[in-house]
Amino acid sequence: LLLPTTVTPTGVADLPGELAMAWCQVLVRVVLVACALAALAEADSLRPRPVAQVSQLLPAEHYLSTAADMRGARAASADAAATAPQLTVLVKFSDTALVRARGTSIDAQDLECKQHIDEVLERFRQDGLQLLSIFGNVGTELEAFLDRAQQASGNQEADLRGITRIVVPGSDISKMVEVGHALEATQCVEYISTEFDSVEPPCSDNFDDRETPDFKYRQTYLGPDPGMDVDWAQSQGADGRDVHYSDVEYALLHDHEDLPNVRMGRGEPHSEVVQWHDHGTASVAIAVGLNNSQGVVGIAPAAEAAFYTEMSTTDWGWSRVQAVFDAVSHSRPGDIVLLEMQTTGPREADAEHPYVYLPAETNRAVWEVVKAATDAGVIVVAAAGNGYLDTWGSYSLDGPLYQLPYWRAWGDSGAIIVGAGSPDALHEKMAFSEYGSRVDVHAWGMYVMTAGYGDCGRSQFSTREYTSSFSGTSSASALVAAAATALQSLAKKESHLLTPSEMRELLKSTGIPQGGRNTDQSIGPHINLRNAIEELRRQQQQPTTSTVVFATSTIALTTSPTAAPTTSSETTATSSTTTATMTATQTLTAFSGTTTATATTTSTSFLDENVCQCNCVCECSVAEDSSERSIAEVSLRGSQGTDSGRIVESGSTITAYVGAVAGIGSILMTSCTGYLVGRYSAGQY
Repeated sequence: LLLPTTVTPTGVADLPGELAMAWCQVLVRVVLVACALAALAEADSLRPRPVAQVSQLLPAEHYLSTAADMRGARAASADAAATAPQLTVLVKFSDTALVRARGTSIDAQDLECKQHIDEVLERFRQDGLQLLSIFGNVGTELEAFLDRAQQASGNQEADLRGITRIVVPGSDISKMVEVGHALEATQCVEYISTEFDSVEPPCSDNFDDRETPDFKYRQTYLGPDPGMDVDWAQSQGADGRDVHYSDVEYALLHDHEDLPNVRMGRGEPHSEVVQWHDHGTASVAIAVGLNNSQGVVGIAPAAEAAFYTEMSTTDWGWSRVQAVFDAVSHSRPGDIVLLEMQTTGPREADAEHPYVYLPAETNRAVWEVVKAATDAGVIVVAAAGNGYLDTWGSYSLDGPLYQLPYWRAWGDSGAIIVGAGSPDALHEKMAFSEYGSRVDVHAWGMYVMTAGYGDCGRSQFSTREYTSSFSGTSSASALVAAAATALQSLAKKESHLLTPSEMRELLKSTGIPQGGRNTDQSIGPHINLRNAIEELRRQQQQPTTSTVVFATSTIALTTSPTAAPTTSSETTATSSTTTATMTATQTLTAFSGTTTATATTTSTSFLDENVCQCNCVCECSVAEDSSERSIAEVSLRGSQGTDSGRIVESGSTITAYVGAVAGIGSILMTSCTGYLVGRYSAGQY
């Protein structure tokens, strides 16, 4: 905050340097408080966010033991990383404290919290402690993203800028945990999440003198059951066009011949994770491999693709939470983000299997970002995880170990969690796949033909390598994310933009049931694009004798259409013509602004169309002239789904508020279309 030197009423210009600085700091805090109060005033109209219930930070011995086990596993691996496992400790300060970490100092709205945290910083100053906001390098797009999520959902989102990384020289595990415990004692911390870097991706294990062969014949998952009916879907136009697809994971061979159009997000991959660039290459090629006569073809080859690495040359090197945020914040409502990753659950020393791979969102900080993303309309697809680290087995996500009860208590993040099934008509659960009520759908967990690795048609050039054995919940989640991208592109053209909940429910309700052994270990149905598209079209073709259409076009102030006879289950109303006059006034504003239109009829039937048109944030009232006709049923539909607005009924008048959640404000839509459907007891409109 800069003060002009001409300010004299308070004598700032004449104060000694230290007093002037102190006065500036007071003014900074006043500004912070004012901004916070404004944010709280807006938050009052939102549904409150429940405080996260998570376990406390464990003793340092727990993390040291885990690091030793991981180091031993890496030493036994042929592609072991050169570095030892690094622990990341993230502190989420309470939303009301509004803590902003700046290295060796912090700002906070809650002055008592500031005092306590300053004491911790001073206590560990000689140890080189820094507290750094995980989103410190992210600009105003963070607030824009959270505002988008809040306006779309009506839910208060977490203060993501309060997520702070504990940094000490040498990434000393014992010291970081000690700092974490000290911060917990301040009572200003909502939760602390921990994670080791470079967790193995969720995956199981020469034609140089001629053109790359066409491997599509080996992509049997593109065909009908036991495949996903991708070929049929593409023949219908489901090719990913006008949809953004993003993959978040470790590394990508971005110059692979089948991936020429993939945009790289923030940062470039570190060289030490090059052993996993095949993993990213395989995942992305499943979605957007070039549609030509060479290599493989993607399920959504016309989609716009981007790759976000969690191990980059920017910032701290490894940051999963920031990578996920980068992907979702650069996505529009309806776009697809794949979390091609897993995490290790907390070590259970007394359990038969001390370690297990779990969905990435069992880390609370990742869950926060995913929840905000789905609230904002972004569709997130995530791997369920590959079970135990030390054996070919798995654990139920409904179980009591590995702190899973905390994760379940947070609620539904809105992501589509994917399990791994067999590549045959049995659709049997793979032994390694995690399972449980939170696993929504599954796809092939082995023998998936895609780019990378080089075990199929090996070339001396890695840019021309392919594999027929991509596997794990990696292959499964990559298949589902690609299928969702293709399906969204067709829905966008023929119907409406599918919301995260609509996409998940459509894939679940139209999938082929899990079969074979262990059906009590649920991984959800195997997705099928033909079934999903046919159901989507069936829903669109259901008779709705009349609609009120909300369009981006200008309101027609006067119209005299002719309506066909309409029928209802209670009464048949017949009329050869219906004349109506529409009047409208347009005074659109940013939030509770109104664009209103009223239509009246003098007949026993109602208008088929042109009753009411307006823009996204508007009110539309439909008044019917016969007072003895009561409203039997009314509902709202829109490009944000059935909850994209609200309806107020008053006598024989229905008012629909589209693009506003409980009257709070506008929803950001890429497609500003929607319609109101309803039925009176005698006739329809």
